[in-house]
Parts: sequence; C-alpha cells; structure tokens
Amino acid sequence: MCMKVKVNNIFRAVAISAIVLACFSCKKKTEETTKSFMSGSVEFTSAPEYGLTGEILHFEAKGVSHPKGGKLLATCSFNKEVDTLSTDYNPEIGVSFDIILPDSLATYTLIVSILPVDGKDYYSTSGVKYITAVDPISSMPENIINENDEIFVDLRDGEVYPYRNIGGTDWMRHNLAYAEAGESFGNPIMDQFFGRFYTYEEAVHVCPEGWRLPSDEDFRAMLSYLIPGASFQPYCDFPKAASPLLCKVHFNGTLLWEYNPNVTIPSEPCFSALPLGYSMPEQDSLTGYREYACFWTSDLNPMNWEEACFRYMHVDFSDVKFGTADRTSIALNVRCVRDNY
Repeated sequence: MCMKVKVNNIFRAVAISAIVLACFSCKKKTEETTKSFMSGSVEFTSAPEYGLTGEILHFEAKGVSHPKGGKLLATCSFNKEVDTLSTDYNPEIGVSFDIILPDSLATYTLIVSILPVDGKDYYSTSGVKYITAVDPISSMPENIINENDEIFVDLRDGEVYPYRNIGGTDWMRHNLAYAEAGESFGNPIMDQFFGRFYTYEEAVHVCPEGWRLPSDEDFRAMLSYLIPGASFQPYCDFPKAASPLLCKVHFNGTLLWEYNPNVTIPSEPCFSALPLGYSMPEQDSLTGYREYACFWTSDLNPMNWEEACFRYMHVDFSDVKFGTADRTSIALNVRCVRDNY
C-alpha cells in the first residue's frame, strides 16, 4: 500500500513538474515572440563586388533606425573576423569602413549588423554582401595573351588587345574595354577580364582609330573561312558554327562554358567568346552570365531601323544565333575588326 502511494506521489510530482516546465516554456516562447523588428534595412551605398587580391576596399552602409530612438551598435563580420564599427550608430550618417581582401581567389562574405544596445525588445538587422577577389593573371589563366597573338595597343587609354588575322581580317580576341563609354561587369576592375558592355549607339563609335564594328557579313566571312565548305545565309542563324568561336576558360577556377560533348572547343582559340550575358542599363541588371556570349554587328535590322543586329552563342546550342535588339536599351560586348588583306 505504501509502495502504491509512493508511486502515485512520484507521478503527481512528475506531472506538476511537466506543467511548470510547459508554462515556463510557453512564457519563454511568448517573451521571445514579443520582440519587434527595427525600422529599415541595411543598404550598402558603396559596395564593390570585385577587387584585386590584397586590395583595400571601401564600404558604406546605412538604412536602419531604432523605432523609439534607442541607442544602436554597428558591427561587421568578414573572413571569420568580427569588428565593432560604431558603438553609437547614427542612422542618418551610417557607417563607413575598409576591408583588406585576402590573397586567395575566392568569393568572401561581408555581413554588417545593426544591433540595439538594449536587446530585450528588438531584433538585430543584418545586410550581406559578397566580394570576389581576383588576380590579373591567375583569375583567367587560359585567356592571357600568348605567343601566337598579334598585339594592338589602344593609344586612347593604353589598353592592350591580342588579335588574330582570320581570312584577311584582324579580329580582336578580347572584348573591348574602352572606359569612356559603356558599363562594367560589376565594377571597373573587371574590365581587364571581361571588357565592357555597350549599347549599339555607343558601339558604333567606340572602336579605336583604324578599327571598326564588324558587320554581319564579317561574321559570315570569318566562319566560312574557319569552317571550309560551310554555307551561311545573312541575317539567319549559322547552324553548328559555334565551335571555332568558343574557348575553354576558367574564371577563379570555375569553367565558364559548360558545353555538351557534341560541341568541340578548339585547343587554340582564335576568337575566345566569353559567356558574359547582356546588360539592361536602364534596369541596372545583368542577365545570362555563363549562358550567352553576345556581340553587336554594325548592321541595322532591315525590317526595323530602330533595332540593330547582333550575333550570339548560347550554352545549350551549337549554332551562332542571329538576333535584333533596341539600339539604346540593351548593352552587349564589342569585338573590333580591321581589314588587313
């Protein structure tokens, strides 16, 4: 009988404990869910996406405020280190700081957090930015100038371009990077790797003296020379013609063209198309990276002179495609040519 009573008492104690714990848990959960979010979000007003290894980059961030004017603290986390940026964060001024990119080619994560000094009532707010460290030689080892290239130096800015003579026409093997027009891929440090994006209205004026924007006929003549016996029609897709224009190239260790086995990439590329996509300047957006390589021609659309013609390649097709686009709202890469018979 005593044994039974003792057991009942144990069960009663366990039950009471469970109720107390449940209430405590509910109370704790309720307390946690009563926290509110602060006003605004972290906005990076100066935040480069790319930089050279070892380079010092400057960042600025603001946009968060305390709903009740409470004191705020700002911190940043980069490359496994956390630093206090401000112990008295001012929402109007924000914070500015520098970071040093590591020596390794990689994409690093930067986190800026704004925290209430009294953290009982409000959550912290964080913003994330990714920064890629690059190197002029190591980032794109296959696309550097080699002994089979001829060299042209643009006297306007000192940029150096390798080129190849293909069927009597000199073709630049790198995308044009003249900085007085067009826009960069991320920021200007990338011009040396990817060149720049130009609208058609910019492209027809941007080639250096003695060079010009290639016509659609120039593309047709080049591919007819590179693929003997092939026949291509103007202002149409060039079937199964992409292979000679492609290249096996990595950027920071990542293969840019992920073509299927039916496409043969030449071991010694003479054109070296890069799949950088295209830009929409008015929308400040870049589309098709690692999918499209797009190049303006000098031709206007015969059916609509408000549009210009371009040639492009896509990772899923073996054709050199033909397209038309508005002359001012889309920006593509430019390859300049020079007659040299």
